[in-house]
Amino acid sequence: TGYLGSALVPALEEHGHRLLLPEREEVTHGRYLASGPPKPIIHLAADPHGDWRANVFGTANVLNWCPPLSRFIFASTLNAFGPTDKYDQEKQVAESIIISRYDVTSVILRLGLVYGPGPLSKRGALNKVIRQAAAGETLTIAPRTSGKRDFVFIDDVVRAFVMALDAPPGIY
Repeated sequence: TGYLGSALVPALEEHGHRLLLPEREEVTHGRYLASGPPKPIIHLAADPHGDWRANVFGTANVLNWCPPLSRFIFASTLNAFGPTDKYDQEKQVAESIIISRYDVTSVILRLGLVYGPGPLSKRGALNKVIRQAAAGETLTIAPRTSGKRDFVFIDDVVRAFVMALDAPPGIY
């Protein structure tokens, strides 16, 4: 699991959920399908550098694995609303695929850039700026097209996913 998964897994286990944690390659190629789907299905796997196979086909593979009437929770991006790069566009297409699956209860969480402590917190734009500030270095952050960034703390994201377990279908 990645940064988000490493924080989310303990919270889900605490709530008594059985977890299946396929690797990104397994999701992309659908190799995990024989083991049967857990309920709910939370799909976090993605390639932030823009890989159609992981971000679109991987999502379709996981969604096709969902039995009717199951709950599907998807980690998307705030920028799926107005895509500015390939990754955002891929997440937007993935959302469209999810929404078209009428027999699955889907909850889509559009996340900003997640930051905070944890075993993989060395990655991420805001974590980099925090490390630079702590070291007395010049602060650098690569702006998106608008020059603006939206950040969300890891604990808030974990709480959002836990709440999504019982949330009505929709995009949040």
